[in-house]
Amino acid sequence: MEPIVKDVMTTRVVSVTRDASFRTMVAALRDHRVSAFPVLDDAGKVIGVVSEADMLAKEALDSEPEGMPGMIAGMLRRKEHEKARGTTAGDIMTSPPITVSPDDTLERAARLMYTRKVKRLRDRTVTWSASSAGPIC
Repeated sequence: MEPIVKDVMTTRVVSVTRDASFRTMVAALRDHRVSAFPVLDDAGKVIGVVSEADMLAKEALDSEPEGMPGMIAGMLRRKEHEKARGTTAGDIMTSPPITVSPDDTLERAARLMYTRKVKRLRDRTVTWSASSAGPIC
């Protein structure tokens, strides 16, 4: 039998709201020893994910001048710089979250993570809320 997503998914998930500050997110990462968390809207629906990578990009690019690296490179980096100037979870999150079913194979999940260049997948079968953010893998 092939391994499936629910065999490796995390069930203890820490979430933040869209308006959570950068400082709040840093504290959540540190206090809960997680590397990412879902971002919830006012109704408690998951609208994105903030990861350490999103936060590192903010720190690395926020003060970097955009300069003139070349037209194509400049266009590609413009979005990164705009995101880096964000001050809340809603500004710097990756959205929409990429989802899988707990019954999907790990191979399918791994392929999805590789092609979409993400390190976390959300469980699409769970109704998330601010009190119970649901599993993530």
